[in-house]
Amino acid sequence: MLSRAETRFQDWMISFLLLIWFGYVALEFVASRSAPPNSHEAILVSIMPHWASSGQALGVWTGFAGAVLLILGSRMALLGFVASLVGSSAYVYYAACLRRAPEIGFDELALLLGALIICLFAMMYSNALAVRRVLR
Repeated sequence: MLSRAETRFQDWMISFLLLIWFGYVALEFVASRSAPPNSHEAILVSIMPHWASSGQALGVWTGFAGAVLLILGSRMALLGFVASLVGSSAYVYYAACLRRAPEIGFDELALLLGALIICLFAMMYSNALAVRRVLR
């Protein structure tokens, strides 16, 4: 756990907020994969290339694992967030540049870029905790 003497309250708060964010993203990922066969979500998943789907899965699950490792106080959280940023970047590239139909809207693009910013923040934050020797 993040229970060392130099751990501040905001470290705990940010770690739990990251866990809630990546947990919600994981829940959304599972919901999109288990959608009814003729729904809009299922059609979007079925036309997605395997590399984009793999990137999305990598981004979701390594981000969630990184958040859990951050709560547990492990330095491996940084590796999880780096892998999450790489996987999420692959999916965002597909969604913003290569997906033909349906066209991506501004709201979806803002959400995808916001997710990348959160992944980048989580990576930098876990690195800062590792430098401060809070993570072991």
